[in-house]
Amino acid sequence: MNDQQLMTTLHAVGMACFVRYYERAADASLPQRIRNADGYSPVECQTCASGIRSIVIRHGRGEDALKIIANSRNVDTEARKKAAALLAQSRPGASAGGTALAMNDQQLVTTLRAVGMACFVKYYEHADDLRWFSE
Repeated sequence: MNDQQLMTTLHAVGMACFVRYYERAADASLPQRIRNADGYSPVECQTCASGIRSIVIRHGRGEDALKIIANSRNVDTEARKKAAALLAQSRPGASAGGTALAMNDQQLVTTLRAVGMACFVKYYEHADDLRWFSE
């Protein structure tokens, strides 16, 4: 996904909507959550969920999108602040020496399927705390 495609997808989803559901990109019930909270039509909910997943999971451009939103004057202050807060929370994945290793899209999808998206989301915040995995 190049920068132009990122911007097009962000505008289709809506920057505030992207920030609101960024952390739930892998949630299978995301379209229903959007519908319950925002009252969009089923098609709009599926479009939003698909766009969020495309940016965050499929193309790994979630942090780029958050940077754009945090610096945008075309989105409300609350969404900008939340995007900045989410960026402050982000960190590279756990690996030897603390440096994230690059993987291509196919490797990412294969790994996510092996781990399970729900498991990944559940334990993501503990990825750098190896004590969690040694018990």
